[in-house]
Amino acid sequence: MQNMGLLMEYEDILLKKRKDFSATYIGQNASQKDIKELFQYVFENLLEWTPEMARD
Repeated sequence: MQNMGLLMEYEDILLKKRKDFSATYIGQNASQKDIKELFQYVFENLLEWTPEMARD
């Protein structure tokens, strides 16, 4: 992922370490690739789901 800061902020929000995104990311257009990588990170690293678990 090109924008690791966005990923880290999203993780902090999920873990309730912060309430919302910083001004850096508000209004920023995320590409489809960024969103795909973000969800892939959440499923694989935070939830520890296999591709089969995510599919089913």
